[in-house]
Amino acid sequence: MGAGLVELLAREMTADLQAARQDAVKRAWASGEEQRADLVSKGVRFGAIVAKPDGVVDLSGVEGIDADLIVRPFSRKGVFTSIRQFTINALNIHHGMEAMERFGVRWTGTHDFAESGVPDAVTPGDVSALVAFQATLPPPTVKQDLPDDWRIAAEAGARQFTVLGCASCHISTLPLKSLTFTDPAPYDMAGTFARLGNRAVDRIDLSKNALRRPIAKERQGEWLIPLFSDLKRHLMVDAQVSALGNELQAQRFVERDVFLTPRLWGVGSTAPYGHRGDFRSLDEIISAHGGEARFARDAYLSCDKAMRENVIAFLRSLEIKSP
Repeated sequence: MGAGLVELLAREMTADLQAARQDAVKRAWASGEEQRADLVSKGVRFGAIVAKPDGVVDLSGVEGIDADLIVRPFSRKGVFTSIRQFTINALNIHHGMEAMERFGVRWTGTHDFAESGVPDAVTPGDVSALVAFQATLPPPTVKQDLPDDWRIAAEAGARQFTVLGCASCHISTLPLKSLTFTDPAPYDMAGTFARLGNRAVDRIDLSKNALRRPIAKERQGEWLIPLFSDLKRHLMVDAQVSALGNELQAQRFVERDVFLTPRLWGVGSTAPYGHRGDFRSLDEIISAHGGEARFARDAYLSCDKAMRENVIAFLRSLEIKSP
C-alpha cells in the first residue's frame, strides 16, 4: 500500500545524495584539495564522503546505503530500487514466473527459460500493468473511529513515541516534491526494462490515484508522506539483544543483522512482526530492537505499563484500510 509514494521518495533522496557527490567531486577538482560532503536528504543522514582532486571518492563514511548512493526502499533489507525490480524478483522467486526482461532470449538465449511450455510468458507490458496497479494503491491511514479511551491513549502514545527516540529512525513524515510516478524507473539497471534513449515512459499522477485520502503539505508545498521510516538500513543486533539476528539468507551483500527501517504506516494491520514473522505482538518486536535502536528499546522498557500501552495504542491506530 502506498508503494508508488515510497518509490518517489527514494528517487528524490537518491538524486539529492548523488548530486552531493557530484558537487564534491567538482569542488575537489577545482580547488586541488580534498572536499568533504555530508550525505543528507529529507533530514536523513547517510554519512559522508570525501572527494579527492584526482577524482577518487572515499566512500568509507557512507552509512545505511550502498556505495552507489541509490536508496533502495523495498524488501526487509532494502535491496530493490523500484516496484518493477521487486515485482520481477517476486514473480520468479515466489510464483515461478520469469519476466522476459530478465529471463528472456536476450539474457538466457531461450524464450522459455522456465521450461514451462509457455514462451515469453510474462511480457514487459504485463510487468508494467503490475507496477501501475501497485504504484496506485493508496497509503495506509490513521484509524478515525476510535473509542474515546483508545483515542486518548493513542494521542499520548504518539507523543511518547517521539520522546523515547523511536522517531529518530521511524520518522513520521518525509517531504515529497512530485507526485508524478514514471515507469520504467530512472535508477534501474540491467535485467529490468530500463529507461533508455527514446523509449516511452508511462506517467501516472498519483494525486489522482494513490491519494484517495488527504495528505498534509508543508509550507514549501511539498507533500508530507506519513511513512514512519527513514528508508535507511540499520544494525539491529548487539551482544545482549540479538533476536533479530536470525536471518539465514543474505541479500545483495547486506549483512544479515542489518535491516531497512520498516515503514510503520499500517503496522496495526500487519501482525506478526519481524522479517520472518517471529514476533506476535508490537510489544515483542519493540523489545527485540538491538544495535542502533537499542537506546529507544531500553527507554520503552523503562516506562511504566500504562505508558507502554499508550505507545502500543498509537501504533495500533496506524491501519491499512480498503480503498
